[in-house]
Amino acid sequence: MKIFAQRSLVALMICAVASISVFADKVNKEQVKKTVVFADDTMVNGTLIKAGKYEMKFDEQTGAMQLLKEGDLKATATAHIERRDTKASSTVVLTVHNGTTYEMVGIEVGGTTQNIMLSNSGAVSGSQ
Repeated sequence: MKIFAQRSLVALMICAVASISVFADKVNKEQVKKTVVFADDTMVNGTLIKAGKYEMKFDEQTGAMQLLKEGDLKATATAHIERRDTKASSTVVLTVHNGTTYEMVGIEVGGTTQNIMLSNSGAVSGSQ
């Protein structure tokens, strides 16, 4: 009886660990966090983002993309995932040049076959 109880406990623990890792994998697929670098001052959904390094968070379920600098929210936008044929080698901010300013249209997510594209932006004609 003692051996049966020990084996049952081990089996229960294995199931618990497996379910946690499956849940964690699902969460990671729904939320993307990356460091992005803006080489120039860039408009993001009507907000001017100064050149520099930012943390980008994207929630695939809600379509909410946030740009943060040192924990402070600097800009938000609605976005969606577009699949690529090949993996991106690095994370790159995709922009278009509108006269005197740059406007962000998306982010090429390094190491994945995904682009996060802003919903209210035009086609990509250039990148940084």
